[in-house]
Amino acid sequence: MILYLFLLNFFIFHEQTKFDLKFKISNIRYSGKMYFALYDNPDDFNSKDESIKNMKLVIREIVNPNVHELDLKVENGNYAVKIYIDKNSNQKFDTNFFGFPTEQFGFSNDVIGIIGPPSFEKASFLVNNNKSIEIKMK
Repeated sequence: MILYLFLLNFFIFHEQTKFDLKFKISNIRYSGKMYFALYDNPDDFNSKDESIKNMKLVIREIVNPNVHELDLKVENGNYAVKIYIDKNSNQKFDTNFFGFPTEQFGFSNDVIGIIGPPSFEKASFLVNNNKSIEIKMK
């Protein structure tokens, strides 16, 4: 009986720590494969190493113009998001000769960096309840 109560409390507690996190990704101008990365660590977000091991969650899916929505369940914490849409299916974020993006991108809080991506601190948001976030693609 004690084991049963312990397990019941364990599962109820963990279920209560998950929150609905809904993303509305707008201003999508073309079809392509969206690369969505959710980070929970400032060092990983700001790292040049874009490997999956540094991301809390990775979603890759085809999107069409206008709006795309994602529904996630996450634990309490600080997070930041990076997104780009690969319009030519080469599996990388393309830039021109001067280093300016040629594919759409976005960050949580709709922030952009002066040179390169913004800091985790500027892009981060706290999840301690159910939340909806809109990211407008650039």
